[in-house]
Formats: sequence, structure tokens, C-alpha cells
Amino acid sequence: MAPAVQVEDAPATRAADVAALGMALPASIARCKEAGYLEEAARLCRDLLERDHASPLAPRLRLEWHRLARLAAEYCMPLDKAVAELVAAGAGVTDEDVRDLVAKGRIDMRFIAGKPYTLFYFLDTLRIYAAEVPGLVSADAADGDALAPRRAIRDEMRRAGGAVRDITVRATLAVHDVNPTDDVRIWLPVAAEAPQQSRIEVLEASPDGRLAAADAPARSMFWRFSGTGSRSVTFRYRIDAPYTDLWTTEGVAAACERAQTAVCEPPVEADYAEEAPHIVFTPLVREVARAVREAARDDSPLGLARAAYNYVTTHVSYRYQPSYIQLDVIPDYCLATGYGDCGVMALTFITLCRCLGVAARWQSGLYAAPDCISPHDWALFYTPETGWLWADCSFGIGAHRVRDEELRRFYFGNLDPWRTVFNRAFAAPLDPAEEAVRRDPFDNQTGEVVVNGRSLDEGEFTHTLELLDIVEVPSA
Repeated sequence: MAPAVQVEDAPATRAADVAALGMALPASIARCKEAGYLEEAARLCRDLLERDHASPLAPRLRLEWHRLARLAAEYCMPLDKAVAELVAAGAGVTDEDVRDLVAKGRIDMRFIAGKPYTLFYFLDTLRIYAAEVPGLVSADAADGDALAPRRAIRDEMRRAGGAVRDITVRATLAVHDVNPTDDVRIWLPVAAEAPQQSRIEVLEASPDGRLAAADAPARSMFWRFSGTGSRSVTFRYRIDAPYTDLWTTEGVAAACERAQTAVCEPPVEADYAEEAPHIVFTPLVREVARAVREAARDDSPLGLARAAYNYVTTHVSYRYQPSYIQLDVIPDYCLATGYGDCGVMALTFITLCRCLGVAARWQSGLYAAPDCISPHDWALFYTPETGWLWADCSFGIGAHRVRDEELRRFYFGNLDPWRTVFNRAFAAPLDPAEEAVRRDPFDNQTGEVVVNGRSLDEGEFTHTLELLDIVEVPSA
């Protein structure tokens, strides 16, 4: 769908400029942007840069210009067409109903060129809350009960003490509409060493690929070539998912006993620290952390992490998001709006934990289950008694939404064995590092492609993720 306005991208925007996101924008630019006058806001960025390229604000202006160029392409669905699409999907809604959905945040709307627009995939969010939209078919009714496989694997893990799977995945990325002499660089994600992931093998790959180290914070395989073409990599790995019950005295004691015999990497100072521009202890984060501490069962790291998980999974609702480059301080955005997706929720949990003095880290990659393969994000947290354990706030929120408290609790301390870990840190650099602003500067789950120094955006290339095999491995 064509955007309402076309904003020329900023010249020479650099990856390093993303670090300037925390800087305040001049009021004139911020007001134009929020009013939807994106071309005018970009012109103001350009004028200020031309006036003083060496200004301390220059990185922020370049970044904002870049974000403005992408914004209209994401919020490209006029609200009146969204209403028509809802009606075509069977929903009996009025304009007043739609205004109510916007007011409640179910529809993410903003003004562009004086008119209301939303994300083109707004309907995917509304299907989650189909009970609020008369006549709309819910996601579960369309696709079956998505939580049934998660309940089944939880029961298996509880009986056996865990679950182990060998998984084979193929990732492919193809570039089409480029000139034969264009310089093309591709990074495809590959399974990385992680506490739960081992026995990693690259089974097949396009020639001349450069594989990053197994412990790279954002592991990938890299190719450089000219013109059109596709590249792929097939890899196999083992996921070992132990079962942990962190909600009973007996379960916690068992987790502590198991940790005494496990090899566990201790946390480092960075696992407790702020990491601008997103993991920041803002006044709102500190206020929520204070409420979390008051609600905690006890003041231990485990008690605080559990209370942070409880807060996120009971106060935040799932909503599909624009690309993360469009979000300012992500935890502030999540706590202020009450909405997020898996990565927004994971980063909010990590930030709250660190603000409370609990070590926490990022992990992301794939949810690679028999019925589904898709990008996914989650978190790790550390206590001296249990070592590193996992928290999947997104899946916890999904369970909470259908009032399955047992499944919600499962995803604090546990992950199912249907994961692929690509990234072990948020905003980790690629190998080799990329100087241009990446399509996703914070994660790499489906691949990045740069042509002649410019990162291609969604829709300018094709990518596929294929789950080739899952083999159940008897637990030791």
C-alpha cells in the first residue's frame, strides 16, 4: 500500500547515530512529527544539519530524518480503509466503535498529512481481541488453539524433568530489483552458543559465506556479491530445556540444588546496568520498579524477578508494533501505553529487573515449534541460588489473556524446547559490522541486506525461514 507522503531518506545516516536516540529533538521538529507533517519535520532536520554539520545534535537529526522517511511507509493504512477492511472481514463496527478501539489502544493510530492512519497489519492485533469486535473471527478460531501445543510440552517437561530436541532450520534471503554491478551484502542469522543450545552444525550454505564465531552476540553468516541473487544456510542444533517450578518452596529448592552442580557463567557488571537508548532507568521505570518491589513476596533477587514478571504479564497487552527504530525509550513506551510485542515485553522485564538490582539479559531468535516457526524474543534473569533462568513475558501474557494461570507461571523459569537462539544481546553488532543504519538496529532474526551502502527495508527483499526437522531426544 502506498504511503500518504514520500520523505526522502537522510544522506549518510550511520549505525552509530542510533545511540543518539535519547537526545531531545528541537520542539519544532517534534511538533511537526506528532502533528503528522513528516515532510516538514524532515525539512527542518535537513536545514539544521546544513547550518551546522558538527553540532552535537547532528547524529540525532540524521537519525530522526531516517525515521521520518520510514514512518509513513509503516503507517500506510488510512483509518477509513481499515474500517472497510474490518467490515469485509465480517466485523459489525461503526465509526464510533473504531474510535473506541483507537482510544483503548487496540488500534495503533497516528496522523499523517492531516489524516488518521494505522499499521497495515492492524487486523492481526484485533483478531487477538476479537471478543471486543462483533463478528470478527478470532485468531484461535482461524488457526486453532495456539496454546494447546504449549500446554502439552509443559506437561511433558513436568513429567520428565525437561525436554530435549534436535532441530534443523534453513534461512534464505533473496535480492531481486538491483543492478548487476550493485554491491550487495547479506547477513543471515545462525544458531549461536547459549546455555540451552549446543551441538550446532552448519549442514549446508551458499558458497563463500563467512560464519561468525559460535559465541558472537549476534551470530550470522555473511556474503558479499554483485547484482541479484539469493543466499541460504541450513543448520542443526540441540535445545535442552530443563523444567523448573519457581512458584513453590519445593520447586525452588530443587532449582537451587540443580544449580549447584551446573556450570553457570556468572553475571557481569553490564547485566545490572543501563544501556542507552532503551535500557534506561527513567522516572516511570523507577516508579514501576518501586511498585514491583512493594508487591514482591520477598526482597530476594528471585522474589523481585518474579514480581517483575507478574507486573509485565498482568499489566501489558499484546499489540503488533512498528519497527523498533520508530520507538523511543522502549520500556517507557511499554509501561506508558500498556502495549508491546515479545521484544518490547522482554526489554521491559530486563529493564525492571536491572533497576531492582537483578541481573538480566536478552535472548532472541525463533520459536520453532512443530506447528509454527517465527521470530521471537525473551529474557534471562540471574539469582545466586538458581543461576540463569528464562522468562518469556509474551507467552506469559498470552496465557494470562485466556486465564490459564498455570501456563503463565510456566514461562517464568522455563522455555519450551522449540527455540533457536541467534542473539545473546540487544543491539549487538553484526560480523562484519555494518556502518549504515540497519533495517533492525537492535536484532537480527530474519536477515539484513545492504545494497550500495543502504539497508533495504521490508518489502525490498524476500526472506524465508523453514523448519526442516524436529527430533525428540530422550532426556538423560
